Amino acid sequence: MTAAARPTSPDCFAAEELAGDAPVVVRAPHPDDESLGCGALLAAAFQKTGARPICLTDGSGSHPGSAAWPPSRLAQKRQEEMRKAVRCLDGCDEDVTWLGHPDG
Repeated sequence: MTAAARPTSPDCFAAEELAGDAPVVVRAPHPDDESLGCGALLAAAFQKTGARPICLTDGSGSHPGSAAWPPSRLAQKRQEEMRKAVRCLDGCDEDVTWLGHPDG
């Protein structure tokens, strides 16, 4: 691929450039979308301005028909995983908003 044919990368912004002194808000359709899609941004924001990851669905639709992972067990597990991921990014459980709408 020639240099002219390479796609250009978007500009990069620091968390504080996006939100000023306010916390960064990340709305995630499913549990883990916040950390997989915006993990670096969240980590920086937790250290500088704070962050509020919001998960819209409960994650219960990932194993349809599974006897080992029925929807209620999945929803509980996904919430635990999201909270753990946020802690790994320097956030805390209180930073997470869990709307818990049915997945699917």
